Amino acid sequence: MICIWCDQEGAQETVKDCIWIEPGGAFNIVVKEVPAIDCPTCKDVYLEDEMTEEVEEALNSVDLSSLGTEFTYEKLMVSPRLSIFELYKSAK
Repeated sequence: MICIWCDQEGAQETVKDCIWIEPGGAFNIVVKEVPAIDCPTCKDVYLEDEMTEEVEEALNSVDLSSLGTEFTYEKLMVSPRLSIFELYKSAK
């Protein structure tokens, strides 16, 4: 796999613990074991854009109060999604 940062061959799939700051900076959420890419050449471990979007979409459509502020990527992905009507109510 080619690294998007240094353009060198050898990047490999791995997992990474990530911190998301919720809008307004009110609190941080730690999502553990998120699928990531590790480049041995430039030493960067990063998420692909699609993965970042997937996690952000899930964070914005799951009732985070049931998960707390630290959980695994897998737990986030299997958590029930709120309906658009529930999301609207929770935004008030």
